[in-house]
Amino acid sequence: MIDIYSGENNLQLHYYLENGSHSMDAIILNRAENELLKIFKEIATVLDVDIIIETEALEEGGVKAIYKFVTKKKYRKNIALISAFIAGIASTVISNVATEKFNTDEEMETLQKQELRLKIQKLKNEIKEQEKLESSESDEAIKIIETNEIIEHLTSSETIKEISNFISERNKVKIYKSNFYKNIKNERKVLKVSTQIVDDKQNPITKEQVIVRKDFQDLIIDNYQIEDDYKQQVTLEIVSPVLQGNSIKWKAILNGEIITFNMRDKNFRDLILTRNLKFSNGTKIICDLETKRKMNKDGDIILGAKSVYEVIAILYSDGTKVDIL
Repeated sequence: MIDIYSGENNLQLHYYLENGSHSMDAIILNRAENELLKIFKEIATVLDVDIIIETEALEEGGVKAIYKFVTKKKYRKNIALISAFIAGIASTVISNVATEKFNTDEEMETLQKQELRLKIQKLKNEIKEQEKLESSESDEAIKIIETNEIIEHLTSSETIKEISNFISERNKVKIYKSNFYKNIKNERKVLKVSTQIVDDKQNPITKEQVIVRKDFQDLIIDNYQIEDDYKQQVTLEIVSPVLQGNSIKWKAILNGEIITFNMRDKNFRDLILTRNLKFSNGTKIICDLETKRKMNKDGDIILGAKSVYEVIAILYSDGTKVDIL
């Protein structure tokens, strides 16, 4: 049996409805919540925290959903802080207006991930500092007040904001959040949405963050197209050149892997014949390489066909270089 522990800090999502209504389309709400769960899971993945997400019964006052983040035994000691951090990040991510442009720079994303690891480590250090509160002999009522003050301070810290911004810019989160707002925009009753951290009695711990209906569109992405990847001065080791016929399919080694690409540089293909250029084991070309890319519904970048539009030079295994341009 797995021991599960819950904190006293929950995320409240409040749908404000017109004319004081307390009900909304169940199908729309279900679809919207499904996108929220995807966001919560992505946050847990980035933070490397194993969580279970529970939802409480809807409350009146528009429509309110309470999300409780519970963790397994190893997080028991600081469950209040961890649940508050996750709820705080989720609250900020849901209300953040991220850029519409998708992130396609893998090197930049790697650097950002490295920086994020440092920020998360800083966050964990902050949690450890507050663990001392657990073992203090202060009055229990004072301890609760101090804990709430710590939660409010840390969930509004620059560390939380930076982590939230990073997560908000992830392609998957952009799509999930776009789908969430697209769904609730279809419910005409919804005037605005808010997020807030509350305790188990629905008493507010943090300030309410509100997104009004006219701003929903700012959080919706209408175009999922991304630019193709175009790299210059790429070195390819040719495995299978096509020197005759109409076929333009070539094979080469790139970063240790065999790739197939379309040789679309007609001038280069003509020069192979007119100048009797030879290819043997180890022959390489320096070229500009284009890779088609598209985004799937989960925010993953799918690589497509590769094409060479311009060959700059041939490098032979003996060190000879033949300039093409």
